[in-house]
Amino acid sequence: MDEPNDILTCEVCNNQVKEDDDFCPYCGSLFIEEIFCENHNEILADGVCVICCIPFCNKCGAIKDNYFLCEQHSNYEIIEGMVRVYETLDITAIQYVKACLENDGLHPVLFSRNSPWGDSRPSQSLFNTTGSFSVNNKIMVPSQEVLKAEEILKSIN
Repeated sequence: MDEPNDILTCEVCNNQVKEDDDFCPYCGSLFIEEIFCENHNEILADGVCVICCIPFCNKCGAIKDNYFLCEQHSNYEIIEGMVRVYETLDITAIQYVKACLENDGLHPVLFSRNSPWGDSRPSQSLFNTTGSFSVNNKIMVPSQEVLKAEEILKSIN
């Protein structure tokens, strides 16, 4: 277990990080100098993609909603450090996928869109084309688990 003095706080996102971390795994901020962009080895990196953990310059990556992401991962949905890896209306499918991810040691969280009124009344936008009520169910995983989750999802589809 880490000693209390081995833990620091990222100055950008205020999450706890280890003293020997080169970058913040939560926001992608670099803690050390002389890290170069993966694609432009002559340009210093501006951050590390929180999904693939690869350093990139601002030509190859950018901060989106307080997370540094490379071009490849820039369209991922991130909510409070959790990344959407699966979405469906089928509650049975979502439970199966969640169990598969948990069995492989990941930490999936089920996220469902609730009624905007905070009760059971459905929003008009939640009706599907047949007029029946539907709720999007999402599985979110910590950003560091996205690539492994995607591999698992490919194997079960």
